[in-house]
Formats: sequence, C-alpha cells, structure tokens
Amino acid sequence: MSAPPLRRGPRPLPLHLGLAAMRAWAALAARAPPSAPGSTNWSTAWPRSKAGRQEAGRIAAALAAGGHPPEAFRAAVLRALMRQDAALVRGIAAYRRHPYRRELPDPPALWTEGGSRLLDYGTRGDGPVVLFVPSLVNRAHVLDLLPDHSMLRFLAGQGLRPLLLDWGWPGEAERRFTLTDYIAGRLERALGAADAATGGPVVLAGYCMGGLLALAAALRRPERVRALALLATPWDFRAEGDARGQILAGLLPGLEPLLQATGTLPVDAIQALFAWLDPFAVAAKFRAFARLDPAGPRARLFVALEDWLNDGVPLAAAVA
Repeated sequence: MSAPPLRRGPRPLPLHLGLAAMRAWAALAARAPPSAPGSTNWSTAWPRSKAGRQEAGRIAAALAAGGHPPEAFRAAVLRALMRQDAALVRGIAAYRRHPYRRELPDPPALWTEGGSRLLDYGTRGDGPVVLFVPSLVNRAHVLDLLPDHSMLRFLAGQGLRPLLLDWGWPGEAERRFTLTDYIAGRLERALGAADAATGGPVVLAGYCMGGLLALAAALRRPERVRALALLATPWDFRAEGDARGQILAGLLPGLEPLLQATGTLPVDAIQALFAWLDPFAVAAKFRAFARLDPAGPRARLFVALEDWLNDGVPLAAAVA
C-alpha cells in the first residue's frame, strides 16, 4: 500500500514561509541592534513606533550597563531566529507526514438541497432539537472533529437531537448565491425541513460566521425558532480598531480578478486574509507542534484541527 500524500498545509504555505523569512530578513537588515539610538546602520525601511523606540532605548541602556557589545546582541538574536525557523520547518514537516486521516462517518441526512445536507446526529427522537449553522468558508465537521472531541455527539449523548447544516462545496448554482440566497433561501428551507421533521420550532445555534446567518434567519422566521445560541460569532467588527480593517480593505481590489474568473473567493485567498490578522501566529503554533510527541493525543488533535482549517471552502463572489 502506498503512503498517503503529503498534506498541502498550512495554507497558503508560501505565504507562511515568506512571513518567517521576512522576520529573519528584518533582523539581518539591522546592521546594529535596534537599540542603538541614532545608528546610521539602522534600516529606515522599517519605521518604529513610539513604543518601539522606547523599547529600543531600554535595550541599549541595558546593553551598555552590562558591558555587552551590540554585535554580540545581534548575533544572539540571529541564533534565536535560526533556532525558531528550524523548529518551524520541523513542525510543518511533522504535520505534513502525520499518519492521522479523518475516518469518522457522517450521520444520515434529514434533508438535502444542491451540495448542502442537514445531518441528523440524534440518537433518540424525542429530545430537544438544536440546528447548528456553521461558517460558509470552513467545513461543517469542526463540530464533529473526532470521536472524543465532538460537540454534536456529546450533545446527542445528553439527550438532545443535534442537526448540522453542512453547506457543502459551492457548485454552479451556489457560486451565484448572495447572502439573501443563503439566508432567505437555503437556510430558511433547512430550518423549515427541521421544523417539519421534528414537529416544532428548534433551537438555532450559529457558529462563527454561521452565527450571523442564524441571527438573520431567526429574525425572519421567529415562529420556527424557540431559542438562539451564538458561538464564537463576531458582532463588533471595530473592537480592535480600524487599522487592520483598512489594510484588508485595501487588498480587496487586487482580489477582484479572482472573483470574476472563478465566481468565488478561493480558499488560499481567504486563508491569506486571515493570516494578516496575526502574521506570525501560524509559525508559532507549528513551532509548538514540533515539540509534541507525534504519537500522542495532543498531536492527533492538532492535526485533526489543522486538517479542518486547511480544508476550507471558497466563498461565493457576491457574498465576499
């Protein structure tokens, strides 16, 4: 039997490797440590904030007080960066060759339309019905990740009847969808199917972006919703200030050719936009993964979650 193919992630891999290289390049560009005030060797291509200048001054004072030459400080920083980059490569390699593959079977579908399915996780017919609505840009099985890490199977074991709306991969019809098509169309029809099959209004639970869709559906069809739960749903898009939003908004015109050519915002483009929210977070988590026992449960959970994250779904252009 041939070995399974290597994973593609973390996606987009060139971006994450490039960000790590950019961090190292920034350190190499500094001929003297950033702590040298007024140094003529400091790269002016990387302007520093007021807080950065204050921290640089603190480091310079500490080096001078300890009698440490700036060159030794810079060499120590570069050695640390090289160790971290080596750990990043080890972590990515360990992830890509990890033997775990998802084999958890899906439950039966209560309703289907296009590429979407309403999966029934209930083990008994008389429990309270909870319809889960996930994001449009990720696979629905994050709520059913592993046999021992499955929110839906846990709730079923507690006597509830969880239903999961799996949006599926956007086909020719879905690529033309707007938010109205998703909310007033497919989601409302799934809600109606759940209502009809279970005999009454349901609890509507939205996860992440799905929470915004569920909220809109609940407002439109309150007679079909007995309660609303929102999990990890963004609601204040200005909480972190406008700077990141302005940067991402500035990138959108460059994505227009992709939207027009494919009818969607591709997975790698979505992943890249998320990466810019915290450019070095992916490198940090793979360095941490490199320290785990690859045969242990923590490594298995990491790989399962990372597989889900890298197996994204393109977003219809009109929604993007």
